[in-house]
Amino acid sequence: MYDGHGGNGCVNFLRDNLHQFIVKDENFRYNPRDALKNGIELAERSFLEYCQSKGEELADYSGSCAVIVLIVDDTCYIANIGDCRAVLSL
Repeated sequence: MYDGHGGNGCVNFLRDNLHQFIVKDENFRYNPRDALKNGIELAERSFLEYCQSKGEELADYSGSCAVIVLIVDDTCYIANIGDCRAVLSL
């Protein structure tokens, strides 16, 4: 779940890419916690590079908070970025 602000550029980038960065991380199968951390860090770097490549006239100043839930077998991993909150209920 993403909570964008300042436009939709960052949210759209995360929607299209963040899950790919996480599942393609070498740690994904054996250490999902590190895969989440690495995927989030790669997403941030990649979005900043994307913004810089657009040039000053087309720069994107949007951002996003996020709540990420990854369920692997019987374990639920949750990552929180920024002030986004969620409630998980069974």
